Parts: sequence; structure tokens; C-alpha cells
Amino acid sequence: MNKLVNCCKYFSKITVNTTKNQYFIREYASHLSDYNIKWVRPEPVCITEPKKSGDLGIPHDIKATNLLAGYDKSKELQDADEIVKKLVTLEFHPRKETIHIRREKILELVKRHKLDRGSPETKIAAMTAEILQLQEIIKKNPRDKKKKVFLKEIIEKRNKYLRLMRTWDYKRFEWILEKLNLIYKKPPLDNTPPYRKDSLRKLTQKLCDKIKQEKLDAYKAELQNQQKLFYKQKLEDFIFIRNEELELGIESTITEDDIENILLLCCLLQFIHADVYSEYNPENFESRRNFYPCSPVGSLPLDAIPPAIACAFKSTSTAKRGSNVPSSRAPPPSPTYVKVSSPISYKPLPRTSSLVYVAPPIVKSASAVVATDRKSVEKDVDYMSYPKYSFNYGVIDGYTGDSKSAWEERDGDTVKGEYSVVEADGTIRTVSYTADDHNGFNAVVTRSEPPKKEKSSENVKAFIPASLLHGDIKKLRH
Repeated sequence: MNKLVNCCKYFSKITVNTTKNQYFIREYASHLSDYNIKWVRPEPVCITEPKKSGDLGIPHDIKATNLLAGYDKSKELQDADEIVKKLVTLEFHPRKETIHIRREKILELVKRHKLDRGSPETKIAAMTAEILQLQEIIKKNPRDKKKKVFLKEIIEKRNKYLRLMRTWDYKRFEWILEKLNLIYKKPPLDNTPPYRKDSLRKLTQKLCDKIKQEKLDAYKAELQNQQKLFYKQKLEDFIFIRNEELELGIESTITEDDIENILLLCCLLQFIHADVYSEYNPENFESRRNFYPCSPVGSLPLDAIPPAIACAFKSTSTAKRGSNVPSSRAPPPSPTYVKVSSPISYKPLPRTSSLVYVAPPIVKSASAVVATDRKSVEKDVDYMSYPKYSFNYGVIDGYTGDSKSAWEERDGDTVKGEYSVVEADGTIRTVSYTADDHNGFNAVVTRSEPPKKEKSSENVKAFIPASLLHGDIKKLRH
């Protein structure tokens, strides 16, 4: 009974489909054309074509009025009649003379010396000249099979020479391509011709990946928007709960650190609103934000994300409050730039001595701290946009035998540095490194034997930089 009911139910659709398309179809897409997927078989390109061989052509200024090879040096021809000169031009001689002159001009582009005929460069140039003139012949006579076969063989031979030259000397290989105006096409690893079914599968997979990625991107954007709204609402709720608890005289369950952390998360999500923190302005949080140094983000360590965000948020909050909120504190001082002395050398101390730490002195080169306006602070920030710093440190532990030192300096995009540590076997490993955008990161590792121990510990001399003050030396001795 159920089968009879289903047959009667879909009888009208089956009749229409049979009448229109002459076969039964389903209601969902059953052809690739329904998904706008269309594959056209690529036309095969003959190897003798210039776009397949990679010959872009070599420009030359050979005219029919040019003299034959060697006649331009004849003194008798210079005083001869114009009719005699015309008889020794390319116009009145076979085409092979023109080909010979063009071949010599192409050889002059790459040959090593005047009599060079056997170097790989001249062989490739000679084959290129032959290929160019054969392509001109085949273009006029496309049914010349012998010329086609010869052209195919000479192209394959030149490709072999280019492949070997690319392996032997890549700079010379690029120079030959530039001089002869060639494009080298590496042979494919899989030389299987394109088939219809395989190509349609790849196009279908590409379409499915595209649809999947679009849905994932839309879902990700939706989640990010919900995340921003969540932290905004959480910040408002925390501020409201803390204000209510303070008004009622109850011990607050929400600390200022909790509100600061959420506020920094809002800064990270680029979701700062003027009405979010207008009701919350504690003295402690303001002083903390003024304590953070406004230095470039590129020069901060990896764990210095909160100071950078707080510094950026500091200028934003100040600009939004404007003159409505009176402030008795002076603006934060402009950053001072410090010069650090060059790295110092160290000498390991015996195990019987105490722990010694020697740090290089800090020399301030900036003027006295004064209140500056916002324009001067912006100038300092612009000035620090060019990263430049240097630092060094060293530790000598005579009790444990640990000895290490390091220094690093940066000037723009170039970073240089060196550090040394003591290995388990007593050898000193020193690593010198440089890094820039052009050469990347390079390091040189050297190992040296440890210095010999002195017999008496009374005559041991510790290194102290001469730049230390006299008072610091007395403290160090005591």
C-alpha cells in the first residue's frame, strides 16, 4: 500500500522529467555545470614554438644595406663607386650571409675572448642563433618536417647544456639567460598529460575547499565579535559591582588588578569605548600606567606586552578625558636615552673566592628631567622609531666555577652580539652572531681551553673596569 501511495505521489514529477530530459533525474545537482565548474582541454603547444622553447628573441640592427663580413675594413672599398659598394651588401647575397653576421653578433655577447669557440657559453649562443633562424623558416613553411625534427633536437640539446650550466655555475647560468633573452623552463617531474576526470576532481576539491574556508572565516569573525562583546560586558559588570560594594561599605570582592587585566584585554581586541572606563579612574591604576616606559614595541622583551598596551592606552585615555577631569599631577617625563659602555672581559676566579658581580657603569647623556608638552614626547617617540641599543653583562661565580658573559648591540636592522658559557668539560664556548634582513642570521661557534689554575689563591687578580669610581672600588673590596 505504501509503495502505491509513493508512486502516485511522485507520478507527476516523474512524468515531467521523463518528457523533458528523456531520463529520470533527482532534485539535487547532479552535473558539474550546476556548480559552475567547466573544464576545457588545453591545446597542446609544439616544442618548436618560441613560447615553449623559451626564446624571446634577440634584437639586432642588421639591414640589407650592411656590408658583408670583413668588407667594412677594406680601404679600397672606401674610395670605390656607390654601385660597387652596393654589390657587396647583404641585399645582393644569399640569406646565409645575413645568418652568419647575426650569429657572430650573438656570439660576441657571451664569448670569453676573441677566438672563443669551445666554451659552454658560446655553444649555447650558437645553438640559440640556429634556433632563431629555424623558427623563422618553419613559420613560413610549417609543413617542413625535416626542419621541425632538426629544430626539436637542437632545442633539447640546448636545454641539456642549460641544465648542466645551472648545476655547475648558477650565476653564469643567469647571466647567459639575461644576455640571450631566454626563459629556462625546468622539465616537470610528472609528464602525464591532463585528463578530464582527474582535472574535474581537482576543480571540485578546490571549490569545496573554498566553500569550507569561507564558512570557517565567517564563523571565526562571529566568534571574535562575541568575544569583544563579552569582555566589554564583563568590564562594565565588574566596574558596577565594585562601585556598588564600595557604596554599601562591603569588602570588595573585585580588585583593581582584575579590572586592569580586563581593560588590557579590551585594548588587545581593539575595543576601547569612551563610555567604558569613564566611571573608573583610581589613583593606583593611573600611577601604574605612568610608570610604564613609552619605548618602541620592537625593543621590548617578549614578556613586555602589558606595558606596551598600557602605554598606548595611556595616551588614549588622556585624550578622551580632556579637560573635564582635573589633574594635580604633572605629565609623565619624556624618556631618557642611556649609553652603555663596550663589553668588558672577564677572568675566572678560584672556587675559594666569594661571589663577584661586576656591572658596566651607566652614563646618562640626557639633560635634567623637566616637564615637556605633548609635541616633544611625540618627537621622542618618532626618534625612537629607529631601533638602536646596546647592552652587556657578565657573571663570575668563584664558588661554583660558573662564568658567563654576553653583549649585544643593534643599529637599525642590523644586530650583532656575542655570548660565552662554560661547558661541563671546562671548555669555554663563545658564540658570535649577526642578523640582518639581507644575510639572515649567521653565527660562529668557537671553543677554547679553560685558563690554567694558579697555585696560590693569594696572588689572584680580579678584573675591575677602570670606569668605576673610587668609592665603588672600596665597597667592592670590603
